[in-house]
Amino acid sequence: MVWRADPVDFSKRVDRDAIKGRSVLITGGADGLGYGIAKAVAESGAYVTIADMNETLGQQRQSELTEAGYHVHFVKADITSWESLTLAFKAAIEYSPTHSLDIVIANAGLSGGSILEKAFPKDLDENADLPQPSTLDLNVNLTGTYYTTVLALHYFKKTHSPSDNFKKHLILMSSLAGYAEDTLASTYMAAKFGVRGLWKSIRYQEDAFGFPFRTQLIAPCFVRTKMTESFVDHIAKAGVNVSQVEDVVGPVMRVLCDEEVSGRSLCTVGNKVFDMGDDPAGGDGSKALWKALADEEYFGPGAKGLVRYDEFFRSE
Repeated sequence: MVWRADPVDFSKRVDRDAIKGRSVLITGGADGLGYGIAKAVAESGAYVTIADMNETLGQQRQSELTEAGYHVHFVKADITSWESLTLAFKAAIEYSPTHSLDIVIANAGLSGGSILEKAFPKDLDENADLPQPSTLDLNVNLTGTYYTTVLALHYFKKTHSPSDNFKKHLILMSSLAGYAEDTLASTYMAAKFGVRGLWKSIRYQEDAFGFPFRTQLIAPCFVRTKMTESFVDHIAKAGVNVSQVEDVVGPVMRVLCDEEVSGRSLCTVGNKVFDMGDDPAGGDGSKALWKALADEEYFGPGAKGLVRYDEFFRSE
């Protein structure tokens, strides 16, 4: 256990040449946050493999970026399928000029519903048995991330060269829902807490893994993407700051390109970013979260309503 790790130095200049020529796999990279990250990484000179279920959009993204002169390869992949995801990892290694894998960004995810909807479904006959709930959101957000993590560690070690001092790098995309309470998206929250737990269990295990390694967690608040389009305007109208994709891409590129950053969790809210202090000294993220919630500059004047999430979303 690390009592207090060094927080991220946000004043430090980001040298994007640090990942030039490196092999990068991004799940869910055809749209939203994933595509924003994939584009930024490709612009830095990396060889990027986008693994996504949307074949039409994925092929379109590949064409757009390769025509712009970047190294991008699309692979159709279902992250809830071990076989499909394994093939995506092998494709990324094959695409790399050095037949290596250096960076994996486990970004794929989808929004989740509430346990209330599953425990108390509308129009259920009082004499009927409760139907088995879908676990698709858990399978994508947690199981898929777990599969991605296992495969990343395996192929990191398999492609590690003792002559290469570059630290293999795994970034897990979580959410502020992995720190806060959210009744109306409880299955999403459960998955993101699980992703955070997975990250905490591997972040300081470089010696055990047997190769140079570091990992980070990215925990955005609300980001304007297709996944949030059904409610994000309500969030903004209520006075809560909403991030744009580029507000999250910047912090991702910072941790990717600074090898001194290891085992840190970053929260993005609006155009602000802060280190969660997710270690025992920081109250496992609680100190930074409550400090930021109290500061309207970060979360906005409507942020206090987020503490009463159910009331917040049911108010108009």
